[in-house]
Amino acid sequence: MNCTACGKENIRRSQMKCHTDAINGDCPRKYCPFRQRGCQNDGLMDQATLDNHLMEGFSVHLLLLQRFVEASLLHSAEECRPPTTSSDLKQGVVAAESEIAAHKWALSTQHCQLAEVKEDVRSLFHALAQAGERFKEVQATNAALRQEIAELKSRVEADETQAELRNNNVNDQLGFTRACCGTLSRSVQDLRCQSEVHSYNGELVWIISDVSQKWAEARGNPDSFLASPPFYTSRSGYKARVHLYLNGHGREWGAKMSFYFVLMKGEYDKILQWPFSRHIEFKLMGQGVNTGNDLVVHLQPHPQDASFARPVQGMNVVQEGAAHFPFPLEILRNEVFVDEDTMFVKVVMHEK
Repeated sequence: MNCTACGKENIRRSQMKCHTDAINGDCPRKYCPFRQRGCQNDGLMDQATLDNHLMEGFSVHLLLLQRFVEASLLHSAEECRPPTTSSDLKQGVVAAESEIAAHKWALSTQHCQLAEVKEDVRSLFHALAQAGERFKEVQATNAALRQEIAELKSRVEADETQAELRNNNVNDQLGFTRACCGTLSRSVQDLRCQSEVHSYNGELVWIISDVSQKWAEARGNPDSFLASPPFYTSRSGYKARVHLYLNGHGREWGAKMSFYFVLMKGEYDKILQWPFSRHIEFKLMGQGVNTGNDLVVHLQPHPQDASFARPVQGMNVVQEGAAHFPFPLEILRNEVFVDEDTMFVKVVMHEK
């Protein structure tokens, strides 16, 4: 005989039932053993599919078996009569035992499979619990790391702020130091110029450099002034110098540039005539193509002006209201007189 399920040929008739048995048969394609009891899956299945079907339909198959047993018991009760012969009774018992054995094996198989599934589920739950514990540990570690990172970020920001403040302080100190060095350098140069006699012929040509920087310093200090080198009318004559208030002096501060002629105590003052009475000529000298285009003013000393009396100390004191040479501040922006941040001033003490 040939198997209609798997196509195997030349099977003995006596072995066909064993071959196609849903439980113990060796046929690779089988029907569900509960197909004749009402299972909806009536198609052929391979062994793996059948095993999966039996495991998933465990409760349904139990219900079908329960209904079959109840129906059998009800049918037996309704007949209410014993088998007519011992042969019929024996056949009924054998058939019932065979049916019960088949169902018992199916139930045993599904019970084993259910136990395996239960064990797998228990293992999965255990693994899931361990994973949950590890996840909590990772979360705690991440929280600690985030806290540590936040603290490090806060410290870094604080350090950056402190570094920026220190850098700003250093820059401020460096700028202040540079400004002081520049001021000291100019002061040393001014002192050197002031200590060196410019001439003995009554004339002074004074070169004033860095006009814009010195003007800025003068705007911040009303008492700031520049002093020219001293000069003499002769080897044994009067000694004088010029004070320049770049931003004005007294009531002229911020409005005019003020030049003051200052008499200094000299070695030959005892043999000179006082008060000083020589005519003073003052020039702001034009530069470059404007050479000769000078701005000239004159001053004739007044006998009653204390500025022209014989110096008692090192020099006469510059007082507000004393005779001087005022010029508009706009001159400091005029390229005729200030070229490349340099200005030239000429002063002449003429004979009477």
